[in-house]
Amino acid sequence: MIVIIDPIKDDAWLNFIENQGKATIFHHPSWLSVLKKQYHFPVFAVCSQDKTGNMTAGIPFCEVKTPSRKKNLISLPFSDYCGFINGDSSDELFKELLNKLHENFEIQIRDKVLSEKYEKVLVGYKHSLSLFPSDEEIFKSFKKTQVQQTIQKSLKEGLVSQIRNDYNAINEFYNLHLLTRKKLGVPIQPNKFFYYFYKEIIEKGFGFIVLVYFGKKAISGGIFAGVNKIATYKFSASHPNYLNYRPNNLMLWAGIQEAKKRGFSIFDFGRTDLDTEGLRKFKLGWGTTEEPLYYSYYPKAPEDSKFKFLKDKIVSPIIRHSPKYVCRLSGELLYKYFG
Repeated sequence: MIVIIDPIKDDAWLNFIENQGKATIFHHPSWLSVLKKQYHFPVFAVCSQDKTGNMTAGIPFCEVKTPSRKKNLISLPFSDYCGFINGDSSDELFKELLNKLHENFEIQIRDKVLSEKYEKVLVGYKHSLSLFPSDEEIFKSFKKTQVQQTIQKSLKEGLVSQIRNDYNAINEFYNLHLLTRKKLGVPIQPNKFFYYFYKEIIEKGFGFIVLVYFGKKAISGGIFAGVNKIATYKFSASHPNYLNYRPNNLMLWAGIQEAKKRGFSIFDFGRTDLDTEGLRKFKLGWGTTEEPLYYSYYPKAPEDSKFKFLKDKIVSPIIRHSPKYVCRLSGELLYKYFG
């Protein structure tokens, strides 16, 4: 039987994903709550149940309207990947999606769907690191010159990492993030987004913040979140004037160690887009396993050339050459369309 539930309020969804090793923070009600509170997306999950009422498979969705008012179902916006949990019943779920939803919605699933009715597009790569070995063994798996030596150099230069769970750490991270996004020419997430992220994820014990200091000045930061076996490296930022100290490597190593301490067995480095080859090489230097990342679309993948032109040729140059408040304002107005 197919049912549609509210995965934020219905405890059946939480009980289901807590017993599924494939589930990540992106399937969790806390992440869905962040998306709903910040962007006001309607949220639901399509699930299958057996004859006794036990949930056997499922996938969460947000209903997202584009600037042209077209309605899309996405699993899930602002999530690196979020596919079916326990795909044994996926054929039945696909049939439900197509029969009930395709007339009114276009569908995007951030995973590879086997159904021939979905168009599969390679969007990038996933990189993961096993946390089963000891800290020493994990460190030795990193490329020596690219990673090991840069971490050792940062420590010799006096950089110090801190694991934080307080809201002041979120504010320190946000200030670094604003500098990073401005340099890249990309709108920053609204400040309220990080407030909701803190309340729903960090404060509830599903994540933590790493800050790296040079003296009393925070020069690098990362935000990590995870459930079950998988910890995900979600956000990072650094001060552009201190990059010669390579603080991001120390920050990431501290995040990996903390994830291992918290009992996670897999460290997920997040999505790497096809056009960021430098980032791909960086992640491969950490002893990671690489997998191709596909997104699946019904009835077909959207044409994003106009949006990409607007973002790359108009929005990015304006943000890079304007005061910081322009980066913040553009995020308030536009960021929900960048998901």
